[in-house]
Amino acid sequence: MLTNFKKNRGVLIGTGSFCLLLIILIWSSLQKQLRTDRADTVNAAVQRNSNLAVALEQYAIRTIQNADAVIQLVKKEWTVHGRADLPELLNDSTVQNELFTMVSITDREGTVIGSTYRDVAGMNVSDRMYFDVHKRGVQTGLYIGKPIISRVFGRAAIPVSRRYDMPDGSFAGIIIVLIEPPTFTSFYAKANLHPNDIVSLVALDGITFARRTGNRESFGENISKSPLYAHVRKQPVGNYFAKDAIRGIPTFFSYRKLPTYDMIATVGTAEADVLADFNRRARKDTIGAAII
Repeated sequence: MLTNFKKNRGVLIGTGSFCLLLIILIWSSLQKQLRTDRADTVNAAVQRNSNLAVALEQYAIRTIQNADAVIQLVKKEWTVHGRADLPELLNDSTVQNELFTMVSITDREGTVIGSTYRDVAGMNVSDRMYFDVHKRGVQTGLYIGKPIISRVFGRAAIPVSRRYDMPDGSFAGIIIVLIEPPTFTSFYAKANLHPNDIVSLVALDGITFARRTGNRESFGENISKSPLYAHVRKQPVGNYFAKDAIRGIPTFFSYRKLPTYDMIATVGTAEADVLADFNRRARKDTIGAAII
């Protein structure tokens, strides 16, 4: 038997070497395939997020431009005629009124002198920040405030406002449009979001104007410690991978800084959701390779 082994030693070594090489090739090929599959899966998710971020950016811009169009319309009517029936004026205009909850105009003391809510006449808003920044001349253009709780309808609203002046240029009052935060993100309700998917419109100081996590709407969160801001400082549009600033879930993010407003549109998908199908495929392929 020893003699036979010696005679066949070369064949055995050659066969063993071939089998070892085949095993190495199979596993190397599998690892290369898995790396490519994972990269393609992540790239597809990032592209989806980028597309959703573009949609959020454009929707936010159109909504704010509509709000400003309403403000300019009211301002023109009031300064020319000294009065304006706001409900009638807006019904006769071409702006998308359904985007706004309330439109009001105040005098120089902050007292409401006209509104789409007729029973709020006489209410005073001089303590609101959006009134103060206009009265002090800090903001002479369009001002977009952080979400506040409306005293009229008791829900959160984002104030968008401009000042209007007396003929001599002195401060006469402000015109305010209130937009509820879900207005910016509710159209994603039909986008088949995962429970951990994030769609948010964020201020440059880290406070969220509107945020949708799966099916849950929210606002006012502070994400100033998010890596988002370091990336925005480098470039206004991009993608990155990091833990969600609120829940700590590893997430692939895409973002876009709005070119005309101090806002950032962000969309994120949790790593676990992005790689769920890939992981199932990887387990199946690994088992198959192990059997071979």
